[in-house]
Amino acid sequence: MVDVDASTLAAGASGGAGNGGGGFGGGGAVAGSGIGGSGTGGVGAAGASGASGTGGGQPYCTGAATPCGQLVAGQCPTAQGCKVKGTCVGSANFCSSLHSSYSCISQQGCVWSSYNQKCSGFAWSCDLFSSSTTCINQLYCAWDLGCEGTATPCTELSEATCELQPGCQLVYP
Repeated sequence: MVDVDASTLAAGASGGAGNGGGGFGGGGAVAGSGIGGSGTGGVGAAGASGASGTGGGQPYCTGAATPCGQLVAGQCPTAQGCKVKGTCVGSANFCSSLHSSYSCISQQGCVWSSYNQKCSGFAWSCDLFSSSTTCINQLYCAWDLGCEGTATPCTELSEATCELQPGCQLVYP
């Protein structure tokens, strides 16, 4: 209990009641001090007791968004700030290793000679192809889907998009 003389109480009367606890609990004021559980109501009558509990605040998004380059193709389209990017990978054959007219003319950069029944030229490198269609038509090349961009930080996401972002979670205070 705090001892307060009459002049202090009179001066504190104009300060109003103490602030009685915040949304996260906190408890009541010290009798006669007017200092609430979490406020600064000045000197005066005791503040009301604060309610304990969760406070009922707004949900918010927290966590660390997974960098786009670490996402698999299935996660990438829904991740804010990321986009799917395909690249052509592999190692195209040497033209001289192709022994049929069909395989030779299917390989960009190779030419079939009907005269000597041989394939010659220089096969195009897989990384020169920028579409999946042209890439997969080049022997020993494959289209690889990846993810690029800069993932939007969790704190910048809305309640609706938070949990679509790998690494983020919605918290209900």
